[in-house]
Amino acid sequence: MGRKNLLNISMLGALISLLCVGYGIDTNTKWLSSGAIIAFIASFACGLGPVPFVVISDIAPYHVRS
Repeated sequence: MGRKNLLNISMLGALISLLCVGYGIDTNTKWLSSGAIIAFIASFACGLGPVPFVVISDIAPYHVRS
């Protein structure tokens, strides 16, 4: 999909899920908060978690990476 698309989708998913966590805590809706936390972890795992490490390996010189 490309790094930029993965990062954008991941950030959007994380933002929406964190808003849902806040709303779920505010309204005392446990199922919404729990589902939103799982959605946050899933969205973080597909973009914000692994992609920066791939980008760093492309930016840094070879002798620094090893």
